[in-house]
Amino acid sequence: MVTTEPEDPRITRTREAVLDAVAELLTEEGWERVTHQRVAERSGYARSTVYRHWPERIDLLRGLSDRAEQMSHPERVTGDLRSDLLGELLAYRDVLFDRGGGATLAALIGVAEHSDGADAVRAASVARGETPVRDLLRSAVDDGRLAAGLDPAAGASELFGPITHRRLMTRTRPDDAELADLVDGFIAHRGA
Repeated sequence: MVTTEPEDPRITRTREAVLDAVAELLTEEGWERVTHQRVAERSGYARSTVYRHWPERIDLLRGLSDRAEQMSHPERVTGDLRSDLLGELLAYRDVLFDRGGGATLAALIGVAEHSDGADAVRAASVARGETPVRDLLRSAVDDGRLAAGLDPAAGASELFGPITHRRLMTRTRPDDAELADLVDGFIAHRGA
């Protein structure tokens, strides 16, 4: 039996304050202004502390991406494909529009164009974010609720794409009814 000790509350407070500062700077001023010095000033922690936990600038973005991922998935899966997909899309929308995920994603996309390290962070973030939806789709294909030829990766893109587009391109937040329509249309079109 493996047991893990709870994290020291001081480490948790430090991590949250630093990542909050990264998110604020990213949203307010863009990636180019996110430096260890600026993050230290904004968070109230020493620059040496920031460097110790996030040695490279990209580590700050990775930490922010990891935190957004931890916040983004619903706790329960109901077993109902429509409800489960809708829950994932609602959570994704909320992270992008309400929790700083849109600025993080935009920064990841921009930095990844010129940095293999950032591209690896982007790819890992996308993979983690899409895994629950891909798993739901794979299960629905396996048990005949969705068409046999459906590629779960393509299906995830079809579902996440409109939300991502609206956040990055138009900044118009889709409401719950629009996301329900998206899921219903997907199931109707991709159903077995």
